Amino acid sequence: MRTGGKILSDLADNTSPDVKPVDIVSKRISESAQNLIGRILKGRGRKRKRNSPALRKTKPKTTRTTKKTPLTFMSSEFDIFAAKPVQESVLETTEVVYKPIASVDQSDLEFLIPADSETYKDLDIKLYVRGKLTTKDGTPLDNKDLTSVTNNFLQSLFSQCRVSLSGIAITQASELYNYRSFLESILTYSSDAATTHLTNTFWYIDTGDMLPCDPSAEASNKGFVTRWNLTKQSQEIEMYGKIHSYLCNVPQYLLPGVRLQIKFSKAKSEFYLMNTDAQSETPFKFLDAQLRVNLFARTHKFSLLIIPY
Repeated sequence: MRTGGKILSDLADNTSPDVKPVDIVSKRISESAQNLIGRILKGRGRKRKRNSPALRKTKPKTTRTTKKTPLTFMSSEFDIFAAKPVQESVLETTEVVYKPIASVDQSDLEFLIPADSETYKDLDIKLYVRGKLTTKDGTPLDNKDLTSVTNNFLQSLFSQCRVSLSGIAITQASELYNYRSFLESILTYSSDAATTHLTNTFWYIDTGDMLPCDPSAEASNKGFVTRWNLTKQSQEIEMYGKIHSYLCNVPQYLLPGVRLQIKFSKAKSEFYLMNTDAQSETPFKFLDAQLRVNLFARTHKFSLLIIPY
């Protein structure tokens, strides 16, 4: 309407006889149409209101669907007071017992944990040993023999611990394994541990003068008396504890497809025996030895869901 009114006003002002009204009308309509089209193309055309019915008809209604992904729980070293969450990506945990590849009577105890393409290995490996003290000819000890063993007897049995992964040596050979295990136990655990789980390794610390003594008399070394009562007359003893190696202190799991080999070198009997008679020869006879390893099967379906896109 505004365009038509403007055209009529121009017709009234234009009184020249040479110009025809029809030409003026067509020219004005053409110019107005071009200006209107140009404004629309530049985004300056008519704007509809947000709630306009025409706008609601042209805008299709869309629905958004959100895919729920499973929650992932990651343990944090800073969660001191919070309870640790459950690791949901572990499908199954199995404790596997491995025997030595040779007889336990050999000079070395060697264990081979074969490579597996499916499971991860927990490097917190435990060593189990069962045996007894005997005379040199293998006969049992009598009640008058005051021979016993040293403190931390499980770790004192070995002088070396060599660890290799798929044939590659990880730890250097050293004759200080028994000393290292003793120092790590003292510096890591408290006095409460010495009276609880450390006794599995025959940890009965010496007191008094720390020398062998007669249990029938007033004993000054209570640790020696306790160990003597457990080993007298060739009683069988069982010991269980961790392996003191750099690799066995790693908190991560060992990847599948890696072969693990652990070799223990036995120490001389003079190192781990305590006796009032220096000429006494009482070896320790190994009856059984085991490595106990936890294997973890991972849920691969869960692992694929948490991969970032």
